Amino acid sequence: MISEGAIKTHYVREILERDAKFINETQGKVISENLRRVSGRLLRSIYSKDFQIQSDENRMMLQFNFLRYLRFLDIKSSMDQFKNKELRSKLALYNRVIYGRLYNETRSDIKYGLTEQVKERIKTELEKTI
Repeated sequence: MISEGAIKTHYVREILERDAKFINETQGKVISENLRRVSGRLLRSIYSKDFQIQSDENRMMLQFNFLRYLRFLDIKSSMDQFKNKELRSKLALYNRVIYGRLYNETRSDIKYGLTEQVKERIKTELEKTI
C-alpha cells in the first residue's frame, strides 16, 4: 500500500527536478546565444546540471550550485547603459529565470497540480518499483 505522503513527496520531487532542469537549460541557452566571450568554467557550470533536492520529514529543498559571478553577470547586463534594452532583456540569467520559474510555475504546480489523475499515475509508477 502506497501512502498519501509518499505520493506527495514523489510529486514534489518530480516538479522540482523538472523546473531545475528548465532553469539550467534556459541559462545555458541565454549564455550561448548572447554572450560573446564565455569562459569554459561558466559553460561547464551551467551544463553540469548541478542541483540537489534534499528532504526530511516536513520539507523538501532545492539547492543550486552556481558560480558566484553568474549573479554579477546578470546585474552587470541590467545596469550597463551602453547596451540596448532588447539585448539587456535577453541577458536575464538569474532573477528572471530562477525566481520567475519558481514563483510562477513551481509554486502553483505544487499547490494546485496534484490532481486525482496525477495521484493515480504516481501510485502506478511507485507500485512498479516495489
